[in-house]
Amino acid sequence: MKKRLFYIILTVFLSLPLVACSDSDAGKTYQMQDITEYNINTSDMGVRDPFIIVDREEECYYLIRSTWADGRGALYAYKSLNLKKWKDVGYVFQAEPDYLGTKDYWAPDYYEYKGNWYCFITVGGADIIRGTTILKGGSHPLDTYKPILPNDQLNITPIEMMSLDGSLYVDEQGVPYMLFCREWLQVQDGEMWAMQLKDDLSGAADEPFLLFSASQAPWTVSGDGFNYVTDAPFIWKDEESGNLIMIWSSQSTGGYAIGQSISKSGKLEGPWEHDPIPIFSSDGGHAMIFEDLEDNLKMAYHAPNSNGERVQISDVKITDGKFERFDPSEYNPVHNISARPFEVVYQNIPAVDAGWTQPVSSMFDGDVNTGWTSYFWEPLDWDASPRAYPTDAIYPPYILVIDMKRKYMIEQVNTMVRTSDDVWDDKIRDLEYWVSNSALPENPNESEVNAAEWTQIGAAHFPVWYRGFQTTEITEENSGRYLKVVITDLHVPENNEGANNTLMGLVGFKELNIRGYAVN
Repeated sequence: MKKRLFYIILTVFLSLPLVACSDSDAGKTYQMQDITEYNINTSDMGVRDPFIIVDREEECYYLIRSTWADGRGALYAYKSLNLKKWKDVGYVFQAEPDYLGTKDYWAPDYYEYKGNWYCFITVGGADIIRGTTILKGGSHPLDTYKPILPNDQLNITPIEMMSLDGSLYVDEQGVPYMLFCREWLQVQDGEMWAMQLKDDLSGAADEPFLLFSASQAPWTVSGDGFNYVTDAPFIWKDEESGNLIMIWSSQSTGGYAIGQSISKSGKLEGPWEHDPIPIFSSDGGHAMIFEDLEDNLKMAYHAPNSNGERVQISDVKITDGKFERFDPSEYNPVHNISARPFEVVYQNIPAVDAGWTQPVSSMFDGDVNTGWTSYFWEPLDWDASPRAYPTDAIYPPYILVIDMKRKYMIEQVNTMVRTSDDVWDDKIRDLEYWVSNSALPENPNESEVNAAEWTQIGAAHFPVWYRGFQTTEITEENSGRYLKVVITDLHVPENNEGANNTLMGLVGFKELNIRGYAVN
């Protein structure tokens, strides 16, 4: 401790901030400040994505944030003795002027691995989509960090995948893996991935594999009805149960939140079960877990998620193989209804043209949130003048019945319809939503569907342009096992708005998203 303090004081005395002793990286020296007074309150630290390092040898804590210095990515360290008061330490990294990582310098995580400290950080470049790279430090958390990759390579995550928030997990056999999120900006429904790393962490050792998607967790919601966020995966192993507990962040009904997914097999491959109630849901997240110097279990995160975020450190507890909720505010259990067990049990939508894509019933594949591509239901005779519908055309209403496998209280239905990419904007115009608790057979026919008792819970009228998106709030407290979607009317641009249009050309659902909660 005294020896390290001597070197810190010596560095200040020599006044060599960010000045290299030679042209090589090995000669780089950074300024370390020895402010004897710990004068920064944890609650005053405006740091996103905080990561706490516990130094048991010197009995202290470090927090090293990402920042920018002279237009280049940098890492700046703080020190604390009690997690309540902090002092500045200084820079432990600054990118070289020619470094490829010129954008998105985010969310550093720190891990000791085989005697050295490593920083996993999100970064992008001028023509490089964001991903995770690794910086290698020394045997102490404050030793200077350097890129582990060669100068012509930025990220370890796949170059074609827009990804972020990489973290390290080492399994019981000592095999290192990187966890990372694939951005909703690229895939709409954010994804959680894992990838085995080389033994020295210098690159990928195998192809990445998908763990789960954001919408599979019942607590996640979408701000716009389509996009679901995955952020900040971090795994903690519960020694008592053997469970792997992954905490991660997304949007919930209370704002940005911390949820947990459990691998009861103790294996990274899962299967992963998603706890329906987030641990914290009051607009805070991007968390990590650590044991303090007294071996108390703690969680560090930032809150709120915008407009003045601050470092938060809370006590947490594991019971029955998962973290207990520690948010003192009440959680509204309304969440995105799990889509996994859903299936189409009846449809009378016309068959798809073989040259396009598959029929509606097979598009679900057990997932109501799957995007549906455009396809022919009733193709026009494009060469006729005026264009003509086929004589054997099937007229609305078109009916789609979904078995939700259990009774749900539906509070919102989000529907998106999409037309073709060409000039014809034939489109669904009006929809109705109904629920039923009648006992339908496994593959009901039209008469059996019609004989069931149905209650209408909402209707949607779509705007007329290339994409139509409609959120239907359900105000009546109606619940059911089956959801019936009825297309009652269509729109053809050449007809006047409000005309009784009964046929469509190239058109289809893009997404059907149901929100609510299980009744039993």
